[in-house]
Amino acid sequence: MKRAFRYQAIDPAGRPQMGTVQAETPLEAQRLLQAHGYLVQQLVEVREPPGQTGPTPVAPSQPIVSAAPGRWESADVNDRSLGLLFAQLASFLKAGYTPADAFQHLSRRVLESRLQHACMELSRIAQQGGRLSEGMAQFPQLFPAFTVGAIRAAEVGGYLPEAASHLADYFEERWRRRLWFWMPRLLLINGILVVPILAPASAAFLMGLKLYSQSSNLTPMGAILQAWGLLVLRYGVPFWLLVLMLWLIWHLLMRSARLERWRSAASLVVPYLWGYSDWIRARALQCFIEHLMRLMHAAIMPGTAWELAAHAVPNRAIAEGLLQVKLGYGDRPEPVDAAIARTGLFSPDEVALLSTGVQTGDVVGMLARLAQMYEARCEQAARLYRFSVARFALLIAILTIGANCIGYYGGYGNLFQFVEEWIGTP
Repeated sequence: MKRAFRYQAIDPAGRPQMGTVQAETPLEAQRLLQAHGYLVQQLVEVREPPGQTGPTPVAPSQPIVSAAPGRWESADVNDRSLGLLFAQLASFLKAGYTPADAFQHLSRRVLESRLQHACMELSRIAQQGGRLSEGMAQFPQLFPAFTVGAIRAAEVGGYLPEAASHLADYFEERWRRRLWFWMPRLLLINGILVVPILAPASAAFLMGLKLYSQSSNLTPMGAILQAWGLLVLRYGVPFWLLVLMLWLIWHLLMRSARLERWRSAASLVVPYLWGYSDWIRARALQCFIEHLMRLMHAAIMPGTAWELAAHAVPNRAIAEGLLQVKLGYGDRPEPVDAAIARTGLFSPDEVALLSTGVQTGDVVGMLARLAQMYEARCEQAARLYRFSVARFALLIAILTIGANCIGYYGGYGNLFQFVEEWIGTP
């Protein structure tokens, strides 16, 4: 039997709407509204059939929280460019500029041509009363899906400057983490280039002596260099081509949107780089808790707040795990602590902290405290990660030296036998 539910929602154009919808359950009512692009803020069952209904959605639109067709975590522009963009956006919004004026100024200040075009388009959308999140979703190659989700959550919760500042901090932090790899990257390139040249040095010396003894037109040094070149062509060039092929495969795997779910899950279990997986997990959960706290502080329905906050998580695997848990809608939705426990992503003591907040009526305060705990965990993971990068660089150096030593031994291992054969000792 269908029941009547009174709703408060935001339509696809960003306008608040009120009305009623007929459905058998609150979840079905929520899905009906979402199918027409409505962002549900409140959903309450009415016991009496309504005499007059409010505005009813008639034109299909996009779902309220759908991932952009591009990648979830990364974009075609680098993290530094996105960090600078969101930092300037936060500064403009905090100074009282409208989003339309802010993006108009940004279109003349960003250096990336594609970002300039996107800023001009976002300024036009904001001037027409559209939502920034919907405009950003039109540029999936420039704005990762989680940034669209973060801006959408901020539009609903009314904290757009803070969300832009948080995105700027995240991209700058991720950019710094990647800069720490300059030493391992330099050592790896050095090893790839040097090992095929130095490893055959001993074999080239012996082979050069043999060439010198067989040809009167060669000098000793010329014979050794000729032998060295032949060995590099025989072993070094195929090695470099193999490395180039592996790099191209790795590049395609890292850029493929289809494999992003696998990459997100794999980044949570990286075995050698201590702190890397911990930082990704802690930062993702900190973003979720931060958005959930602000949305609940803005009196957004728990079910809607949860869904919006989950779409603002920068790790796709964790975001999908959070989205599998539904708080539901209605007069008595599931408590936040119970939903947090069902995700399996939080420890029992963290669930107990939120349970106390639910019991005492201070859920927002406990969420803020939990966000601070995860921020401290991010800082600790960053320190471990820096040490792991140094250890990784040391490992590459050891492998490079070891490969050269093995090459030297391979050439000089049969030195005495070669000398006897060369000088004709019986």
